[in-house]
Amino acid sequence: AYTSFEYSPPAEAAPAAAAKDGAKGGASKKPGPKVLQMWKPTHYMEPLYVACGRSKGAILPLADALKILHEYIEKNDLGGGEMIKIDETLQNALYKVAGGKKKGAAEDPTEAVAAELEARFQERLTEFTVVELPNAPRIEKKGPFQPILITTTRKGGHNLTRATGLELFGVDIERMAQELKKKLNCTTSVEDLPGKQVKEKLLQVQGYCEGEIIEYLKNEYGVEKKWVDVKN
Repeated sequence: AYTSFEYSPPAEAAPAAAAKDGAKGGASKKPGPKVLQMWKPTHYMEPLYVACGRSKGAILPLADALKILHEYIEKNDLGGGEMIKIDETLQNALYKVAGGKKKGAAEDPTEAVAAELEARFQERLTEFTVVELPNAPRIEKKGPFQPILITTTRKGGHNLTRATGLELFGVDIERMAQELKKKLNCTTSVEDLPGKQVKEKLLQVQGYCEGEIIEYLKNEYGVEKKWVDVKN
């Protein structure tokens, strides 16, 4: 079945996470975000979306994206019976390849069963992680969900805790660094991650304080433990 997907941790991890959260006494002070898996059409699919009155850059749950395919089939009377007719728009959207067809390759079909068209449709979608935030615009990031990563290390005789991936949840990293500095009475810093195209930041806190970072994220941004990965 094709449904929208809301991220949740593996079943065996859920009770432990819930117990740990409960032991800390409390519900988060602010409503939490929702993490969703959604899909955006590749350039091959854009004319199909436009033909159905959708934005060519629409990022939708998989079920809603598949409705566009079936809406187009019905709108253009391509159904009726077990086989679906494949017109030029569907040919270009689902079968066209970069560089054109190779010499000797088989001709594209003129009809196919609905399941095959759905499978090809899904292959032409790009996965996005979408985080819906309370009272703020949603955040969209290409690719599957990546949790906030907290690591502990030792450098120059000092214990350090580092956190990355905070931007996905709308965290004001500079403010977080300043507030943790005051709360924990320690040195904090915010650095750019390496790479020309990388826009994410690294939060660094002196000491081993992954628990305090997790608590701050929950209380200030409603970020649940299941969206955080701790590596020591």
